[in-house]
Amino acid sequence: LCAWALLAGQPAGIPSKLPSGLEPLNVTYPKPVQDALKSLGESVQLFENGRYGAALEQLPDEDRARATALGDYFLLYRAKENLALDRAEEASRLYLLLREQYPSSPLLPDSVLGNCQAMLKLHRTEAARSELTKVALSQSAETLYWQGRVEEEAGETRKAADLYLRVYTEYVGSKQSSLAEDRLRAISPRLITGQSGYANLLRRAENLLAAGMSREAQALLVSMG
Repeated sequence: LCAWALLAGQPAGIPSKLPSGLEPLNVTYPKPVQDALKSLGESVQLFENGRYGAALEQLPDEDRARATALGDYFLLYRAKENLALDRAEEASRLYLLLREQYPSSPLLPDSVLGNCQAMLKLHRTEAARSELTKVALSQSAETLYWQGRVEEEAGETRKAADLYLRVYTEYVGSKQSSLAEDRLRAISPRLITGQSGYANLLRRAENLLAAGMSREAQALLVSMG
């Protein structure tokens, strides 16, 4: 499936992004394969729109998924959708199944981060910590954020705050940045407020400017006085 070969080069730890529409490039596939790929594309779109139950219903069954040679993507989104529906046990089973059935898949980092989240939902903190050692994860906002969540759940508040602070100050354009800010305000607000947080806020403002987010940087600087 040449249209999907581009996905294999994704850096580890970066969430997978499927091509919009899931259309093949000038290739005609058998109708069952086309139908399954179409269903996957529709499921992903529903998932991104927060319609998790509908997304799960849209996915084809496992036999149809395997016929596409993209069974790892079907498993990943089935796991993601179960996790979003608070079915952590089932999500964990699917993440582990992905690793078992597709040991060379580029989605292994996604399965590790996903299963880490499932373990946290199930209050299995040490299992969540262990998950993060299963494959080599690239340093990213998502990886650092979930490492922080593991430390926080383990009662290591200082370690968690340090990880959240890195996300907040260095990965300013990531969706995890606002999540990290929320956790910092909950467990260590002094790091990003008042005189004690001035240097950290200034570093964030500098990185906002470097990322071309001048409006956000200006608002932050004004709030700092």
